[in-house]
Amino acid sequence: MDTPNAAASANVPPPAVTAAPAVSSPATTPAEDMVLLSSWASMIAFDRRALKLKQDFIDRRRQVIFLSLAATCFSALSALAAALSIGSPLTTPFAILGVILATALIFLRDDVNEFSKTTTWINLRYISELMRTELYLYRMRAGQYRNQPDDVTDDLLGAAIEKIHHA
Repeated sequence: MDTPNAAASANVPPPAVTAAPAVSSPATTPAEDMVLLSSWASMIAFDRRALKLKQDFIDRRRQVIFLSLAATCFSALSALAAALSIGSPLTTPFAILGVILATALIFLRDDVNEFSKTTTWINLRYISELMRTELYLYRMRAGQYRNQPDDVTDDLLGAAIEKIHHA
């Protein structure tokens, strides 16, 4: 992977922060809650955007498979109709549909190949997992958060999430 911020270089705007879990630990202060909730919201936004891009890619691949199958079937039916001397009422429409679907397939396949060259959804997923790791380290008071006062850990978490987000 190039960098965690390859999403910005791929002309994909960073996902909008939409929601945060409404879970609060009774031992946390309001300031700590804001840092934690903001961090979770940022992580969720990246995660959702990555999931959407991945699903778009899978849908496009399915469309290519369907069009390939349909174009092959119509071409085979056209050849079968011609071989059985059924006549032009079936041969011509099947041949035309086969050509149209094959042409559409070429364009869709090119789109899928272009889409597969970008790793935007992988990079977004990577950023999301880095944020998730940082959040769990914070919640467990492990790593850089060990033996630190609460206000320092809040600042460390905020700085770590910003660094991941804008690296």
